[in-house]
Amino acid sequence: MRQYDSYVEYLLITNGNVWDGERVLNGPNSIHVKNGLIHNHNSGEKAKQSLLDHADIEHIDLGTSFITPGFIDAHTHILHAGDRQFEKEMRKQGASYLDILKAGGGIKHTVQKTCESSNKHLKKLMDERFSKMQATGTTTIEVKTGYGLSKNDELNHLRLYAEWSKEKKARIVPTLLMAHTVPDKKNRKEYLEEVVETAKIARQENLTSRFDVFLESGAFSQKETEFLLSHACSLGYQITLHAGQFSEMNGVDIAVRHGASSIDHAEHLKTGDVKKLSESGIAVGILPMCNIELDTNIQPDARFLIDSGVEVFLATDLNAGSSFCTSLLDVGRLALRDLKMTNEEILKSVTSVPAKTIGLKKIGKIKKGYIADLGVWKNNIDKFFEKNNKLEILFVEGNKVVN
Repeated sequence: MRQYDSYVEYLLITNGNVWDGERVLNGPNSIHVKNGLIHNHNSGEKAKQSLLDHADIEHIDLGTSFITPGFIDAHTHILHAGDRQFEKEMRKQGASYLDILKAGGGIKHTVQKTCESSNKHLKKLMDERFSKMQATGTTTIEVKTGYGLSKNDELNHLRLYAEWSKEKKARIVPTLLMAHTVPDKKNRKEYLEEVVETAKIARQENLTSRFDVFLESGAFSQKETEFLLSHACSLGYQITLHAGQFSEMNGVDIAVRHGASSIDHAEHLKTGDVKKLSESGIAVGILPMCNIELDTNIQPDARFLIDSGVEVFLATDLNAGSSFCTSLLDVGRLALRDLKMTNEEILKSVTSVPAKTIGLKKIGKIKKGYIADLGVWKNNIDKFFEKNNKLEILFVEGNKVVN
């Protein structure tokens, strides 16, 4: 997980507050960074004492800035090529997402453009997108495949992720989403077997430990999803699901049976699902920008989910057709406006909750021993998602990447 070869030691000092991933700690605050890790974090009188205790190391005075952990975007499709702006006009004419998919648009159009692109070009596109993400506080991203839809292309994209991550020093968590849709002219049963074979090779090469299926009419049925997840579980994959986006297809029951870490989208749930999610500890990934772009007039009931004890995380769902968003800050603004979430709940949903959901143990909190991914911001928590807020500095493993 560690990306950098050299580290400096210093003490960050702010008279402002800190969001530590779980709660707000009032200023003053001091954060001792050593070897790319948070060596210690103190607030109040202890912070003042730490200035004396560490007088021999560099002090970085941040004034009254607000500090958070680096943001974690736990649902992205960053590896893609092609432009699907033409679908907006189709939607204006009344075409649904599934109508567009059946007409050869949607995922299949992106698959064609992505597979026609060179690895060099795909890396360049990912560079541009990730730079935009970092500019709004994101330090870690989950990255899906799903625009190859063949054994060779999907494995190529997983290997490309590994190369790009090392070259860019980008912290990524790759997920195999070969079960995104069934390619035209491929037999469904044979394609399911191809997905299983690809999953075996990906595990053997240690390319990914996460497996995703698009459970939806026009994508994969309940029976097909159960078949794929059974094999994925036997291979030791962590399971997540695209479920409940356009229809309710027993996604929660399937997720519970296979020990999924999350279901993402979840706009359509049946009676009793929220209780099952709460009892099982399965998180819900909410992707509000996608619903705005698709003009669905529906968002998951985040307030009810949270009040029922379900952990939720927010993500951009960055992709070619239904969410062009790279900013979790913008997603947070939308959640504040439309999802009845508080500032604290939103910050938790882009830091500690997604870290836990995608299996990162030392990310998402400002805590001793955690990796020093830190965002330094202009606005305090009460005005954090106002439009005038801006990222002042971003640290990844204690190294400045945005200043």
